[in-house]
This record gives sequence, C-alpha cells and structure tokens, in this order.
Amino acid sequence: MPFLIQTENDRLLLELSGSLTIQHAHQLSESLKDSLFSHSSVTVQAKDLEDVDTCILQLLVSVQKTAAHFTVRDPSSAFRSAVERSGLGRELCSDAREAA
Repeated sequence: MPFLIQTENDRLLLELSGSLTIQHAHQLSESLKDSLFSHSSVTVQAKDLEDVDTCILQLLVSVQKTAAHFTVRDPSSAFRSAVERSGLGRELCSDAREAA
C-alpha cells in the first residue's frame, strides 16, 4: 500500500510512498475520513513518493482545509513537481515553486 496512517494523541501522520494515483484515492479517502474528525494536526511525509496524480493532490488540499494544522514534510522531487504542475503550491507546500 503506498500510504500508511499513524495516529498519536491529536496528531495524524500520513506517510506516502511509491506511486499514489487515482486507483488509491477512494481507499485513502475512506482511511482518512474517520481519523480527521479526531485529530487536529496532520503531517504528510512525502520523501519516498515517486509518483502522485492530481486526484491525490486535490484530496490532500481537502485534508489541508479540514485540519487545524497541516504540514508536508520532506516532499520528494516527484511530489514537488506534481504540486507545481497543478498550481497547488500555496495550499500544499509553500516552498514548492522555489524548489521545483
């Protein structure tokens, strides 16, 4: 599975790896749905992400809008490139445009 969700207290850690595409969107959405209501802080770890499509980025924007605190940590070059192409740098990764 290209994602792993870990929770601790009010924090949720979403680890993304490999190729994460539209085929995973429904399962990721369902996995996050219940956790988001009980966790106010979301950290996305994306250093091992090799491919991500716009559908997943849009899902992450939705998470960003829901969570009180949202951070993308160590975004891979593939993540940064996809964010740049989609125009979602401000929402997902404030330094994405500078590093891509």
